[in-house]
Parts: sequence; C-alpha cells; structure tokens
Amino acid sequence: MNTTNARPTMTISYQTQGGYVYGTVCTVRREGKKVVKDYGASLGRLIDKDRLVFYTRERGLYVYDPINDAYLPPPDDVEPPKRKSRLKVPARVVSLTFGDVYLVDQFARSLQFYDVLSNAYADRIDSVKALMSFYILTPLSNRYAGDWLEHSFGRFLFPDARLSSSTTSKVLKYVGEPSRQRQFFADYFAWFKNTFQDSDLGNILIDSTGLPNSIHFSLTAVSNHNGDINNEVRLIYVVQQSTGMPIFFRAIPGNIIDVNTLKRTLLELKANGIDTNYAITDAGYLSEENIHAFYSSGVSFLVRLQPNRKLYKQLIAEHLPSIKTEGKLVKQRERLIRVKKVACCLNEKTTPKGRIVEKGYPAYAYVCVDEQRVALEQLDLIKKVAEGKVDVENYEKTLAEKGVFVLVSKRSIDPGKVIELYYTRQEIEQVFDLGKNYSGMLPLSIQTEETFRGHMVLTFMATILIKALMKRLSGTHYPIEPTLSNLAAHSCSVYDDYVITSEPNKLARQAYQAADIEYPVQVFIK
Repeated sequence: MNTTNARPTMTISYQTQGGYVYGTVCTVRREGKKVVKDYGASLGRLIDKDRLVFYTRERGLYVYDPINDAYLPPPDDVEPPKRKSRLKVPARVVSLTFGDVYLVDQFARSLQFYDVLSNAYADRIDSVKALMSFYILTPLSNRYAGDWLEHSFGRFLFPDARLSSSTTSKVLKYVGEPSRQRQFFADYFAWFKNTFQDSDLGNILIDSTGLPNSIHFSLTAVSNHNGDINNEVRLIYVVQQSTGMPIFFRAIPGNIIDVNTLKRTLLELKANGIDTNYAITDAGYLSEENIHAFYSSGVSFLVRLQPNRKLYKQLIAEHLPSIKTEGKLVKQRERLIRVKKVACCLNEKTTPKGRIVEKGYPAYAYVCVDEQRVALEQLDLIKKVAEGKVDVENYEKTLAEKGVFVLVSKRSIDPGKVIELYYTRQEIEQVFDLGKNYSGMLPLSIQTEETFRGHMVLTFMATILIKALMKRLSGTHYPIEPTLSNLAAHSCSVYDDYVITSEPNKLARQAYQAADIEYPVQVFIK
C-alpha cells in the first residue's frame, strides 16, 4: 500500500467578517486518507477575487500569487477601499468646499483649455483635470490629493478621477510620457495661436530657476548659480513676450549652467513647431557660441552684457563720460534711466594693439545709467565716506560705477523703447513666482524621474491657468491669492441628485465677479 503523502498545495481560505471578505494563506496536504489544512499569514481584505487583489494597512493594495507565495503590484484600475466615515451625519447630506474648484473649472472651460488636454490624456482626463486643480488650490503633498477630492465639489466635476495615494504617482507617470507631452504641446501651441491671435509665438523670453531636491535621480545635481550653491534640478521656462504666457519648459541637471542650454532650447522649440524670431535673455546666456547661434539662425535678440567682458569695459570707457549730454532720459515705471545707443561688434577678435584679426557681428549697444540707483548708492557712499570706510579721493570713481549696465541687440531699437522691451523679462520672473507659490512647483516630493516629469507637466498646466486668471483679474483690485482663498469658504450641501450652494459672502461674490464667473444656487449632479 502506498502511504507517501501528496505534495502540499498552497491555496487561500476566505472568511466573512462585518460584511467584508478576508483571505488567509492556507496549505493543504494529505496524510493518508486525511486532508490537513495549515493556516498561515493573513492576506487582509479581499478587493477583487478574480485577480486575487487584497488590501492591508501594512502592504496597501497588492496581488497575492499563491503558486509562488509572492506579493505583486496591484492593477492600475483597482482602488483601495474607502474608510467608513465616523461622522454622525445623515448619509444623504454632506458639506463640500465649492467655490474655488468651481471657479477654476469654469474658467478653464471658458478658455476651452480642457480641449488642450483631451487628445494627450483622454484615458485619464478626469484625473488630470482634478490633479491640476489640486495643484492650483492647495499647497499639500500629492498624498493628500484623494482626501482633497473627496471633500471638494471636484468629486462631481471630475467623477472618474482616481487620486488615491497609490494611484497619483501612476497618473504622474502617465502625464509625463514623452509621446503624450509632445501631443500636449502641439495642441497647446494651436490653442495659444487661436486664443492670442495678435501674439507671435516666436517672440520669446528665456530664463531658468532652481528647484531644490534631495531625492536622487539623474536630474538632481549640485549647482553653483551666481554663487548660490544648492542640490537641485534646473528648470528652464520659455515665455511669450507680449502675453507673458509660458509656452515651453525643459528640466535639466542642476549642475548645467545657463549658457550651455540656449542652443538646445531653441532646437527643441523648433522641433515642436516654433521658429524663434526674437529672444530676450539674461546675461547668463551670452557667449560667443550663442551669439553665433543667434546670427546663423536669424534670431534677433536683446541681452545684458556681462561687466567682465572686454566689450563692456570698452563701451563704458568710451561712452559713459558723455552719457549725460548725449544720452536719452527714459522713464521706466518708477525709474529714470539714461540711455546712449552706439554701434558695436560682437565676437570681434583683435590683437593687444587693437588690430582686427577676425570680424565680428554688427550689433547695437545701449549704455545705461539707472538714476534712481545712482541716487541711492550716492547716499550710502556719502555715509561711508563720513565714517571713513571710503576715501574721499575714491568717491567720484566709485560713484561712477554705480547703476551702470549695458544691453546689446542684433536689431536697432529706439533708445526710448529698449528699456521697456528688456524689462518684459520680469514676466518670466512672475511666471516662476506663480509656479512656485500657486501651481505646486515646490516643494518637490517626487520619488522617481518618471513621476517628476509628469509633475513638471502638471505644474506647467497649472501655471498657464493661473497666469491666464491673473490676466483676467488684472483690471480689478483682486489678486490671485485672496480671490481663491475667499472662494474656498463658499461651500455646498449634497443631496441625492443635486447640490445647493451656500450664500456667498461679499468677498466671495466679488471674487466671482472679478473672474467673470457666474455662481449657481443649485447644480444637478445626476
């Protein structure tokens, strides 16, 4: 008689407790005619029996493989169970935040901005819309996006959104996929041309900013930007000149300096269908190689000349003494600036005796003196002379160096207009401010390069909407922050088929009016 025991079989035993089904690892073996079951680890709550998806607090959502006794990642379309509310309130009535997410959604619809997203992100469009609103309306980490959605009217605006902590990173990876990014930019450029018909996409501002980041991936590196040392990612933004709207971005390692990024940025714009006509940049982008790139590609430019350049010293020595008699006094907002326009050559090579050995590119220089800066520096300098910190003999020479800067341009520009044109660079500084303070750009709480790229795309989308909303509010007395904060207090009560909004206070009514958005009394949700 054969008494050999059969090989044990790994299976799952199910039990029902409190209306939920739970699983336990079970090993079944035969001892003669007797079947013996040995119970092992608890698998937690059963979520999907066909695919063996379970949930525990320790492991979160996962798939159990009984054949190999392995714990595997869950399917993308499975959500963790929602915890029961402990609030003793009627199930049919819930109060949600309403005004802020409603305004952002209605504003995006009024601009037809959702059309920009529909091709690239059709599979998860509600999740992308909801996460974009979350970036705009809260400074919270992405791990709280699901909680925000649950307590916001956004759960009805974006009914198919999935923003649990386990799925948000998957949404970011999805958004950051290169093919989807390219589709997004193609649709965004088409939308931009239709929305801002009088604005040339080829007239651009370029600048970069650092995003401090201690998480290790290939884009994180130690940077030394103007003496400020950080472990960071470098983010390059391209902004359209006349509108101040962001049109493109690049993320690069933090240790790459600005001067080495210009050619590739222009090439990436061209690859995405934008031929750059006119670029305004900071001094950090000026180099012989980039000047050659501008001229060879037919791109006009306006840029500040660095004080350590030979051409700068020559221009100052030759033209600063006569600027008060030959320069033009220009009003720029609250400043007065003297400007003297002269012809010059860029990338010209000369011998120590001044003989030209290589002709440069013809250009125009604008020697400038900021009179307000000079006045402030003069008061400070007089004080230092009185305290004995500066010699009287050096007073004139030191003062002459204050408030001086030089701009160079490929194109001839009226001295009365060149300062205003150059100071459109402030638009890109404002865009960075909006991105960091209102669009979730910082702080970075991203674990991988794939999710980081999606995060950057979402902050770019959010910055576009915030900048457009700021333009809408520019003719009013309502800045972005108080407008959205006041609307966050406007709530709604949820019933079976509709919501009823609370009475908006005066500040909320004014915020709706400033944004040109009508607020409803009742909204049907089914």
